[in-house]
Amino acid sequence: MVALSSERWQQLMLAWSLPESVKTLTVLQQHYAEAHRAYHTAEHILACLHHFDAVQDHLQMPEVVEMAIWFHDVIYNPTQSDNEALSAAMAAQFLVSSSHDWRESVIQMILATQSHQAPVDSDMAFMLDIDLSILGADAEVFQPYEADIRFEYQFVPKALYQQKRCEILEQFLARPRLYFTDYFQQKLGVRAEENLAWAVAFNSAV
Repeated sequence: MVALSSERWQQLMLAWSLPESVKTLTVLQQHYAEAHRAYHTAEHILACLHHFDAVQDHLQMPEVVEMAIWFHDVIYNPTQSDNEALSAAMAAQFLVSSSHDWRESVIQMILATQSHQAPVDSDMAFMLDIDLSILGADAEVFQPYEADIRFEYQFVPKALYQQKRCEILEQFLARPRLYFTDYFQQKLGVRAEENLAWAVAFNSAV
């Protein structure tokens, strides 16, 4: 099991003027280690933080984006449609004691990961692109990702899953550009389109 960084968590608590919260870090770790998850795990959070580190100099409020990353998939039940709302609510409850007036921004960023549409500012654009960075990963990383998503939706019959998955993938392919920020579009855009085209073909196969 991949472990979230306690040192990094403590640094984030300092940035938010929050007391060190080992209990909350443990809760996050437990959620991301749930047995029904294959992609939405601590490994996904660490991958997002890796991309965050590369772009944080472009951010207006890096503390807000990083906090949103830690919490954005903490609640994840593939059979339900309110995961983002519940994740945002957990973040809001945790941040209520912070002296900084950043909580609402974290909530809005987490909620935005449900539809990945129309970011309201550049920080949210980076947050959404970070969350979808997997789409532009190397093929040896992206293709197992497709298998991981199928595992998480194993309760859905194969034909129905393939139909719905293709619809989602084709919506991304239909965008004028896949990523909102120039940074991610230039870095990952071409490979993401290639991966998505492969995934549509893969999920269209009988």
